[in-house]
Amino acid sequence: MRASPDVERFEELRRRAARLRVDHMFGRLLTWSVGDFVWAKFGQTRGIQLGRVVSPHPVAFQNVDSLRDWWELQIFSSTHQRWVERTTFRRVLRTLTLSELAHLRDAGIIPEAT
Repeated sequence: MRASPDVERFEELRRRAARLRVDHMFGRLLTWSVGDFVWAKFGQTRGIQLGRVVSPHPVAFQNVDSLRDWWELQIFSSTHQRWVERTTFRRVLRTLTLSELAHLRDAGIIPEAT
């Protein structure tokens, strides 16, 4: 991985992914695997974040809804230009496309596939 990720390129891809969001996928019991790179919803805003799935099991938050569609993720922080060590729970919008994965690997955001 590069010493300094190309955060401008990351932000452009994130904005493009935000325009192509698929909110109707919420509430549909989709699954992701540990290590999958995904776009996830950030709070009650229209913002999205880049995440990596940490746990293979979704959880439900009773105070929000009863659907098991919250996933434990590690989030990339463009502010700190690194992956945040502490995990968090987010609702996943979708997995990254192959071209998004390639662009983010090229930008030094996602490590090269092994």
